[in-house]
Order: sequence, then C-alpha cells, then structure tokens
Amino acid sequence: MGEEKPTLATATAKTAATKPQKPKTQKRGTFKQTGEEMILGLLKGRKAALGSKINAAWMKEGRKGTAAVLLSRMAKAKKLKMVKVKGQRGSQYQMG
Repeated sequence: MGEEKPTLATATAKTAATKPQKPKTQKRGTFKQTGEEMILGLLKGRKAALGSKINAAWMKEGRKGTAAVLLSRMAKAKKLKMVKVKGQRGSQYQMG
C-alpha cells in the first residue's frame, strides 16, 4: 500500500531525462583546392617535407583533423614517397 505506481507522465519524464543526446554533426569543409592538390602544391618546389610541416600547413588552411590519412593514401598510390626519418618520429614525404 505504501508504494505508488508511476504514472505515464512521470515515466516518460524520467526516460527523457536519461536519454543520451545525439552529437551534432559537422559539415564538410569546402576549399578551392582538394587536400591532395594542396599537398602536391606544397611539395612542388621542394625536395621533401616533413609530415609535421604538412600538417601545420593543413591546419593553417583551416582544415579539420590532420593530413595523415591522405598522406598515407597518396603514398600507397605511389603519388608520394614516404621516407622514415632516422632518430626522429614521423616521416619525410617526396614527390613520387
């Protein structure tokens, strides 16, 4: 007798309060150049560039994340050559 049954209103209020909210989705950025064109443009006048320098230019352009995924994809496609740097973390990239 001392226990009350929850009504429909209180049951839905409790579930609504504990329901996780969906994270906001980010819109894809639009740029004049594709990421691949940007990286090839950076390397065009140089012998090679470190991945950290490419990532710094990536961020400076206002792009989200890092260029690491695109760099490895381009190296796999033989558009770039990836060379490990001895004694340091990371790689150096050359035109393939």
